Amino acid sequence: FDDKDSMALLKDLTEVEYDGDKELLKFLQTSISNWKNDLLLPEQLLKTAHSKEEKQLAEFYLQYQSHLRAYNALDFDDLILMPTLLLKHNEAARLKIQSKIKYLLVDEYQDTNTSQYDLVKLLVGERRRFTVVGDDDQSVYSWRGARPKNLQLLQEDFPELNVIKLEQNYRSSGRILHCANILIQNNPHIFDKTLFSELAYGATLKVVVAKNEDHEAERVVAELIAHKFINNTHFKDYAILYRGNHQSRVFEKLLMTNRIPYKISGGTSFFGRPEIKDIMAYLRLVVNQDDDNAMLRIINTPNRGIGRATLEKLGNFANEKKTTMFSAACDDDLRGVLAGQAYFAVSQFSRWIVEVSDNAVRGDTEAV
Repeated sequence: FDDKDSMALLKDLTEVEYDGDKELLKFLQTSISNWKNDLLLPEQLLKTAHSKEEKQLAEFYLQYQSHLRAYNALDFDDLILMPTLLLKHNEAARLKIQSKIKYLLVDEYQDTNTSQYDLVKLLVGERRRFTVVGDDDQSVYSWRGARPKNLQLLQEDFPELNVIKLEQNYRSSGRILHCANILIQNNPHIFDKTLFSELAYGATLKVVVAKNEDHEAERVVAELIAHKFINNTHFKDYAILYRGNHQSRVFEKLLMTNRIPYKISGGTSFFGRPEIKDIMAYLRLVVNQDDDNAMLRIINTPNRGIGRATLEKLGNFANEKKTTMFSAACDDDLRGVLAGQAYFAVSQFSRWIVEVSDNAVRGDTEAV
């Protein structure tokens, strides 16, 4: 499950309590992610919850995990949580994995969370042959569970640690590094360092103060036009960096108004758009009925009256039969699991996919 799949499931599970409230749903999704990063399971949280709100959040977490299990699915946090718990509690698996890993390299170490740090320790074992690359001054993800303190814990858990400082910067000008050093000197440091560059000192920096986002965009575009006119440069020589994609609209509007050609980089991928992902899921399921992830995405898109409770029963039935969800949807025994309209909707969908798949095999593209 990606973030959107996860959010869609949580939205369905909390429909009565949250009524689609985006802030509450985001808080729940973030809470579940943080709990998984801290290796906390819903059963543990239910035992320690005190307030009504804490118990409700833990219950939602439990329901969420129950549905993922029924769908035979994982979210992004599970990709770290599951192997970490496996290696913690299964000595045979731990020793087997450790015997295969002679050397380990971990990049961006300042952004690791609790589960990732535990996973690193479990992977390296007694050999302790590993290298991590990190910078405590570049830790910007503590809001989503990252722990810069893990760099400090390394020195405590691995006292033989050899620290090598990479202080020369090959990318930035001297002026940029000078300003960066002034800013980060106020941060609490685990490792003291002084960055330097052998590149030219660079152009003067200018800080522009704006009243609001519209004024900010006006000032930026005005500076760009003035600089181009004075220096006789080309529009392709400029780049506007912004913090989030939501800010692009204001800049785009002003660039178009001033007839400045531009190209957006790093926006939503064509294949990341919901409607394209839906179409791709349909095509994947047509050619491969074993693709449970594709089936989960489109079995109720558009709405066929197949809710999360029905999907959970279908998923559990598939797990009992040790088969895929599509095979389970075609199984005659499903009548004993789903009743009435739910059974009709699921069986009708599966028959339709089989029909489309047969047409595709015959080369009847018009029917497909």
